[in-house]
Amino acid sequence: MAKFKISDLTTVSALTDAHLLEVCVPGTSNKATIIQLRNQFAAVRGDLALEDWNFYTLGAITSFNGGVGWGTNGVGSGATIISATAADGRTQNRLALNNGVYGRRMPWGPFWNRVKIVLGLRINRASNFLNTNGYIGICSGTANMVNVANCANFVGVRWGDGTGTSTFTTGTKANSFNVPSFRATTVRTGPVITDRGGLSSGHFISADQGYVSLIIVEMTRPVFANDASSVNYSVAEASHNSTTVEFSHDKGQARVLSQCDVTPNLANSGTDSAIIGVAGVTAAPFAFDQSVGVLDTVNIYWPQAFDLEIAAIAMAKIA
Repeated sequence: MAKFKISDLTTVSALTDAHLLEVCVPGTSNKATIIQLRNQFAAVRGDLALEDWNFYTLGAITSFNGGVGWGTNGVGSGATIISATAADGRTQNRLALNNGVYGRRMPWGPFWNRVKIVLGLRINRASNFLNTNGYIGICSGTANMVNVANCANFVGVRWGDGTGTSTFTTGTKANSFNVPSFRATTVRTGPVITDRGGLSSGHFISADQGYVSLIIVEMTRPVFANDASSVNYSVAEASHNSTTVEFSHDKGQARVLSQCDVTPNLANSGTDSAIIGVAGVTAAPFAFDQSVGVLDTVNIYWPQAFDLEIAAIAMAKIA
């Protein structure tokens, strides 16, 4: 294969994310788009991990070995890779969770002080439903995640407090759900579900296949001496309002947002709120620890008998 330096390419300025280059990118063929290269280089730094599902074939899936930036494979149940059509007519693979769970160890494991998870998604339903009760956050390993009674350890957000209605809303361009307030939540064996405080309400999630919504979840904690040390955790969430949910967001936006907002205000920077529409509210810090399991795995659980379609998962270690 001919070797080229970037300086050999006289039309670099004309390259777009769709252009293919002859390269070797782990987990792909020997051809990669510009955007795949960008993601790969970010992952090399060790501060970014991305799932965009185009690495996978369509159908039911229980093991995740694609994406970029991950150190180990992930696991899932009630999970299917599907094809969907965005508002601009392009098709894309998505992960559909139907009473399903996704978990994958973060490349930095439990060694973090602040992490940010960004999801691009939609809810595949056209009527109100009760008791959303989904979870987005970080758990301990993939054996006992937040979906089981003997959950080892979990910190993150819960959609509502186990009650509340997600209200189907007819939009001008795209339909959506006005979802219950997200709640900062921890879970341990029992399950012992502890509500750590309410986050902002008035958040909307797309119900339209063409329109990908964005959810940001951030978690932070100070340096601690050992896993038994109880320190103050903070959890924040931000997502769309009734206006911004009707814009079509590219799933690549999840990667962009995961690497933005390095200010002290969790999920509340100008960058986030300008795109999302509802600035996140940080739950009051609460005492928590890793005594029953180190927090090293991104974990998403959707308990409903209809699909939560996830177009992308991007997460970054901010500190």
